[in-house]
Amino acid sequence: MSAVETRRALVTDYKRSLIREAARTVFARAGLEGASMRAIAAEAGYTTGALYVHFDTKEELYAELLHESLGALFETLGEALAGSPSEPSSRAVLKAFLGFYRERPQDFELSFYLHGGGLKASGLNAGLDDQLN
Repeated sequence: MSAVETRRALVTDYKRSLIREAARTVFARAGLEGASMRAIAAEAGYTTGALYVHFDTKEELYAELLHESLGALFETLGEALAGSPSEPSSRAVLKAFLGFYRERPQDFELSFYLHGGGLKASGLNAGLDDQLN
């Protein structure tokens, strides 16, 4: 990869991270139903059109946030299983689970999508629902 391609990839990754953080804020405030690409763009300091370069729909953005959250949760739970020889594994996993969501309350709400529609969320689309569930 050339230096220019590397720089472009880094800039794209940075922009996507800004958009994801803005979306996290908007979803926490309004839920999936109440959120809009326009609100997410405003929160990120972008135009709505600029958002569509990176994400086609708010559901795709929500799914990416949820996927990241679940990945971090599974990593935390795996570490708890591997690193607690003096404690029963079920207790270690439960403590890790509760600690994860205590430190990341917005992820707790995101994860409720998987439990019948969530606190504020509703279905994404058939492909994303299948992938996440």
